[in-house]
Amino acid sequence: MKQKPITYLKTLFSGINHPAMILAILISFGLWYLNKLGHDYTATVELPVSIVVRASGETGVLQNEHRIECRVEGTGYELLKYRLFPARQRVEIDLEAICRVHHYLYIPFWSTRKGIWQHCKVCDRLFPPAPEQMEMARNLYAGARRRWYHFLGPIFIALLVGAFTVSDVLSDREEQQRIREKVTALQEGYIIYYRLPQGGWTSMFVDEIRGDSVVVRENRLSVDKQNDVRRIDDQENYSHKQTLYPRSDLVRLADEKRIGKIYRNYTYEMEYLRSLENK
Repeated sequence: MKQKPITYLKTLFSGINHPAMILAILISFGLWYLNKLGHDYTATVELPVSIVVRASGETGVLQNEHRIECRVEGTGYELLKYRLFPARQRVEIDLEAICRVHHYLYIPFWSTRKGIWQHCKVCDRLFPPAPEQMEMARNLYAGARRRWYHFLGPIFIALLVGAFTVSDVLSDREEQQRIREKVTALQEGYIIYYRLPQGGWTSMFVDEIRGDSVVVRENRLSVDKQNDVRRIDDQENYSHKQTLYPRSDLVRLADEKRIGKIYRNYTYEMEYLRSLENK
């Protein structure tokens, strides 16, 4: 005849009356339990939460306490700790003014409109503020400011453009100063690229220096751009008719940035001298 479960248990444990046997059973159960606690488990735990406000000019902890249920994963030891001592396992959630910062090549360029969020440090997730936190959230929104380093990209570009602009202006001034110095030191055989009053560019060949006056032969051709003057800068294009310019007029052209280039061409000079000798 089959025994009932209760009767079977009584019969099984009736022989366990020796202290050594009871101690062995307790030790084996403890070792088994400790071994099981070393495994990973997933459980739902309830934790107290404090909302911490962190902002310039306003920092504090909300007095009202919340309790939240969290789905956590960890070893049995960690989960048992949360089960036995939930008050010690306090979770801080920051009430923050957060804006998304956009980067290009790891450089921050701009940030979007700021918003107030609860930031959980445990799960690293964002949650909207609770209704009872709205007043503090509005104060935090009004006092929070965007950081200047969120716009390092535009600042860097502006500095770069400014540096190039200043360098270009200084280079242009130095070039104009060099041209002015060349005008004051003109000699026979120099060629001057200059802009015409009606527009376009041409050149003149310096034949002779007479005191404060410069005798030149002007190019009969002209072009639209300064860089194209070299195409017409040929001895046969220069007129045989000489024109007298006061040196002050050439200085004025330099100050008006109408002179683009001054250089000496010994080949033209020698050809011109030979043509004069042949005549």
